[in-house]
Amino acid sequence: LTFVSNHTYRHAFATRMVENNVDYKALSTLMGHTDVAFTLNRYPRPHLDFLSQQMNLISKR
Repeated sequence: LTFVSNHTYRHAFATRMVENNVDYKALSTLMGHTDVAFTLNRYPRPHLDFLSQQMNLISKR
């Protein structure tokens, strides 16, 4: 088994929230941060599938 810490869950939570277009200030508040930039620089780690979906958005315009 791989060790999973609470910190791992925080990263996953932040990533899923960003991928679902959450308001960044709301996410920062939910994470207990006062600085939105800190939250966005530290936590979200998008999956390759999500990044691919984002790249495909350009072809839909």
